[in-house]
Amino acid sequence: MSYALAETANLYASYSQGFKSGGFDMRGDAAMTPATLAGYQPETVDSFKVGLKGQFFDRRLSLTTALFQASYDGQQVTSQQVNATGTGIVSFIDNVGKSTIKGAELEATLRLTDTFSLDTALGYMPPETFELKFNQNKQQKSLLTQAILKSGAGYLPDV
Repeated sequence: MSYALAETANLYASYSQGFKSGGFDMRGDAAMTPATLAGYQPETVDSFKVGLKGQFFDRRLSLTTALFQASYDGQQVTSQQVNATGTGIVSFIDNVGKSTIKGAELEATLRLTDTFSLDTALGYMPPETFELKFNQNKQQKSLLTQAILKSGAGYLPDV
């Protein structure tokens, strides 16, 4: 759903549900990870997003912002480890239970002239420590944090 704040700006909100089927990891190594033979279960996700999109100051500034959250049940994660002989890597797909990923995004483009613009994008997910419990009964604690900043400039000469 969306709401027009002005002719060039609107607020929006969305909700969606997703499903990823279970299956068997054809790349799995049953000798190294015997649970590969049991396969993995389906994954479901409930996803929410709210944001603002618009153009301001005589369309010289384009701005997009968003807050998001995705709540997973039965999240599928691929882990990798060195094989028993130490000569390669084997992968394993497993369900790690419930998890939630949330964050914020910002993108902006400022047209300084008709031929020169500056742009930037920032994505952020707050730091979170979580414990994954794999079907193989091994546990792993992880610290997940991510912030990405991208900036640039563009020049479009008259032709």
